[in-house]
Amino acid sequence: MIDMPSGFDWYDGSKRSGRRTGAQRLPQRSQRWRHIGGRRVRVMKKLDQSKVEYIVAEKRKGTKNGIIAESMDITVRYVQMLWARFKDTPKGKIVFPATMGRPRRGPPTRCERSAVLSARRALKSGASRIWGHLRRAGMAVPKGVIHTILRESGDAVEHKRKQGRRKWVRYERKYSNSMWHTDYKQLDDGRWLISYEDDASRFITGWGAFDEATARHAIEVLDRAISQYGKPRSILTDRGSQFYATESEKKSKGVSEFERHL
Repeated sequence: MIDMPSGFDWYDGSKRSGRRTGAQRLPQRSQRWRHIGGRRVRVMKKLDQSKVEYIVAEKRKGTKNGIIAESMDITVRYVQMLWARFKDTPKGKIVFPATMGRPRRGPPTRCERSAVLSARRALKSGASRIWGHLRRAGMAVPKGVIHTILRESGDAVEHKRKQGRRKWVRYERKYSNSMWHTDYKQLDDGRWLISYEDDASRFITGWGAFDEATARHAIEVLDRAISQYGKPRSILTDRGSQFYATESEKKSKGVSEFERHL
C-alpha cells in the first residue's frame, strides 16, 4: 500500500458499531471512490502542485505507474508525461501547472538568418527547398523559421489560405424576414425534414417531416410559416428538384411548382 498525501480519506468497508469518525466515515455522494489494494480510497481527479509533487515522489520510490494513475484517477500516460517532465526537477522546485508541450522557440539567430539568405540567393527558391538544402548541409532550421526570415527580408509574402482560420460571419442579413434559408434533410427513420430559417436571427420559422421530399410539402410548410411570421423578401434554396426545374422539366413545363408558387 502506498502512502497517500493529505486530502485522502480511507474507509475499509468493515461494519463497526458506534459513530464513525476520521478515516472511518462513509463517503459522501459527491466523492469519487476506488478499490485499491483491498481498500476503498477516495481519489482525486483534478491535479494541483502538491499532487504532482506526490506523483513525482512516488515515482522516485519506484511505485508503478498503474497504481499512481488509479489512485489519482488519471491515465497511465499522464503519469508518464508528468514523470518525464519533472523527473530531473529538484524537490520543492516543481512548478505546476506548467506548459506540457514543446517549449516556445525564440526568434531566428544571426547564423540562421545568414544561412537562409545565402541559400535564397543561391537557389532562388522557397522555404521547402531551402530547408532541404540546409538539412543536407547538416543545419536543421524549421520551415516556419525559414519562411519568417524570407518574409522579413521581402522574399516571401503571406498567403491568405495559409493563415489561421478566421471567424465565420454568422449573420449576413441585418433585418429579420430579409431572407429565409430552406433545405431537405433525411432523418434516421427515413423521413425527410424541411425547415425554413431566418438569415438574420437564425430563427426557425417553419418545419415539417414527411415521407417524401416534394415541392408540395415544401409549399405547405412555407405557407404555414408565412401565415405566422409574414412573407420574407427572398428565399435561398439549393438546386434540388423540389425547388428548381430540371432541364427536361423546363422544356416541357417551364419553372417548377415551387417557383410558380413564389
